[in-house]
Amino acid sequence: MLAPRQLPYHFVAWNRTHNAPFGRWPQLQRATRKFLPPLAFAALHGPFSLQTNNITREFEYPWTFHAAQPRPGQKALEIGGGFSGIQFIFARHGCSVFNIDPGMERHSLNWRYDLSSFSRFNAVFGTNVKLIPSTIDRANLPLASFDFAYSVSVLEHLSSDEIRSIMTGVFQRLRPGGFFAITLDLFLEVVPLGPNVEDEYGTNVDVKQICEMAPFVLAVGNRSELNGFPEFDPERVKRNLSSYFIGQRSTLTQCLVLQKSP
Repeated sequence: MLAPRQLPYHFVAWNRTHNAPFGRWPQLQRATRKFLPPLAFAALHGPFSLQTNNITREFEYPWTFHAAQPRPGQKALEIGGGFSGIQFIFARHGCSVFNIDPGMERHSLNWRYDLSSFSRFNAVFGTNVKLIPSTIDRANLPLASFDFAYSVSVLEHLSSDEIRSIMTGVFQRLRPGGFFAITLDLFLEVVPLGPNVEDEYGTNVDVKQICEMAPFVLAVGNRSELNGFPEFDPERVKRNLSSYFIGQRSTLTQCLVLQKSP
């Protein structure tokens, strides 16, 4: 599916509850960052204040949370999480969260990002998210051990080989019946919607190809709104732009859930 312009009411309520996607009192953050130390800033503004976000996260974060339907005791795997706030929210709901992120050159972060600083932010938020500074193929994670995985606007910034490694690695580490919730940017200025092959933020990846990189089943997703599927019609999407949520980088948001067979 493509994120709709009108947010569902329960998404609005979720954002309000968790101060997503920009943190508490975003209009004050620039000023307070100048005189507050990082941990005090985090305590004041909350987990969603640590990383710069596209406005589309207003939809992506609550969508990902509701797609996961987290329960206490579950194991969750985030792909390329950086300092994203949602990993800490899953942890606060009783999940054991692992964030696989090999490097921060692709992230817009305000803070030093390493195991030590990550641990200190965990302490502020009362969580225990485990940062694994590695690629998934090199991470020492047991097979078939995670209940769900998620990735929020990450895959479109990676190479085909990197995406394949992630899809295979996630599939192998999910328990039977586990699922992978994914959001991806769909750039309006990049083919098949625009004239450019790519822009400074990424490319419009073929979602059908991604789905076929591992033996997942498409559990949630409107094929007519997912680039690469035969049902996807770029002209229809352009005709209906007013009905979609458009981010400040001229992006739409594609959402899907893949499942590993029980």
